[in-house]
Amino acid sequence: MNIRFVITLLLTPLLSNCAITSSEPENTHNATFTEHHSVLRASTGCAYRTTFLQPTSRSRSTSVVLAHGFLRSQANMRNLAEIIVQSGFAVTTLDLCNMKLWNGQHRQNALEMIATARHWGIDRVVYAGFSAGALAALGAAARDSNTQGLLLLDFVDRAPIGERALSTLSAPVYALNGEPAPCNAHGRGMQLFTTGITVEKIPGASHCAFESPSDTVCRLLCRANNTIDEQARKDINRRVVDSIIRLEITGSFTSN
Repeated sequence: MNIRFVITLLLTPLLSNCAITSSEPENTHNATFTEHHSVLRASTGCAYRTTFLQPTSRSRSTSVVLAHGFLRSQANMRNLAEIIVQSGFAVTTLDLCNMKLWNGQHRQNALEMIATARHWGIDRVVYAGFSAGALAALGAAARDSNTQGLLLLDFVDRAPIGERALSTLSAPVYALNGEPAPCNAHGRGMQLFTTGITVEKIPGASHCAFESPSDTVCRLLCRANNTIDEQARKDINRRVVDSIIRLEITGSFTSN
């Protein structure tokens, strides 16, 4: 495959989300949740968008900060975010503005996730992320004393970042992973997790099944079968909500 074509496919959806139209929060309403938007500035100077979904009838005390994958955007986690908020959890997504084709900036991404939680006043947080966003979530969870739990979706590590962060993490961890393939580094990141961590494999799931909505970009690069992934995604969505509920309960005990 032509490398220039691959780069164009990767960057087009990302660049289309880079324009900043307002720095003021913008509120919209849905039957089951209220949606808030804001633009924050990272310590490196780049600006990034964040979206906060708050259930109209909140039944949970914990909120979720959810990160997208490598060179993706919060738009690729939107459907999953809505499923989470409809389960009673407030959830915020963000565009990781420091992520570059030549440098994932994973430590900086973790700081952006923590800053986003602070901005929305979240003091009991489950950090969650997909792929490289899962590595950012791990870094954030290890640094933030408000962490109730960590949820990793088809985690991809960048040694030794993941191992170092995991060694300082005291919160409970759930990990959902798909079939080993090039896009998840053949599942090698999961080798970090041995005892004390709940790991579940989703049969048949490609890397793309863990973002929702996914697109042709991911399916081309990861050679995913959309029909199989749609079935796997239903299982993933159910397990994501179940995992967050368990993390909220378990985290309440470990943080006291």
